[in-house]
Amino acid sequence: MADHYCPMCGVHHEGEAETEAVAEVAAVEEITRADVEIARINADKEIRLAKIAAGIAESETQIEAAHAEGRAEGMQDALDAVAPDPEPVAPVIVDAPEPDPEPVVDPLAPPVMDSSPEHEKPKRSSHGMSRGWFG
Repeated sequence: MADHYCPMCGVHHEGEAETEAVAEVAAVEEITRADVEIARINADKEIRLAKIAAGIAESETQIEAAHAEGRAEGMQDALDAVAPDPEPVAPVIVDAPEPDPEPVVDPLAPPVMDSSPEHEKPKRSSHGMSRGWFG
């Protein structure tokens, strides 16, 4: 920037603003580079910590599973030692009765009517002047 008039302060400024601006830009760039590098380092650190935690959690889970399996096997061994072997039981054979032979029906014979009380017609009641419920 060359000579310029500043309406804010009313003074003519010569090249001093340009050198200050360039120095300020350089400082900001350096700060920005440092911040970016710090952020990258922190991100790498967080990734490593997450991997370590995942590995620890996975190994803890494997240890807990192995412990549970060992306890289950130990309990089974203890139960086997205490409980006597069951005696073999002879299978029970049941002879099923022969089914009754079905009667042979002549297809030309007239059908047989059943006269059991189940097939009787129900009595009808009149709905007029009957005694009803209290009768």
